[in-house]
Amino acid sequence: MARPSGWLLLELALNAAALLAALGSAAALGLAQGSFGGRCILYGSVGYNGTLSLLSSSPPSLCYFISAVSGLTAIFTLVSLLRCLYSLCYGDGHLVHSWVRTSLVVSATCLFFLLVSACVLRVGMDVFCGSIQKSKPAVR
Repeated sequence: MARPSGWLLLELALNAAALLAALGSAAALGLAQGSFGGRCILYGSVGYNGTLSLLSSSPPSLCYFISAVSGLTAIFTLVSLLRCLYSLCYGDGHLVHSWVRTSLVVSATCLFFLLVSACVLRVGMDVFCGSIQKSKPAVR
C-alpha cells in the first residue's frame, strides 16, 4: 500500500467531521420534533395545562432547512468517505487533484451551512428550553 497524500488525509478528516456534525444536528432536531407531533419547536413556547403543551412554534421551513442541510451533507460526506477509503485500500493513495480540490470546496461549503444550521438550532433550542424553565411546574 502506498503512502496516502496529505490532501487525501485532509479530505478524510473534513468529511468525517461533516458527517458527525450532520448526524448530530439531524438527530437532535428529529428527537425533539418527534416529541411534539412533528411541529417545529425551535423558538417555540410551552404552557402548562396539566402537562406541557406547545403554545407556539416556528415555521416548518426552519426545521426543513436544518434537516435538508444535515441530510445532504450526510449523504455527500458518506459517499466521499467511502471513495477515499476505497482509494486508500485499493488505489495508490492519491486522487486526481481536480477532484480533491472540488471535493474540499464542497466539504467546506457543507461545513459552513452546518455551522449556520447549528447556530439556528442552538439559539432556537435555548429559547424553547427557557420557555420550559419559566413554565409553572418548573418554577416550583
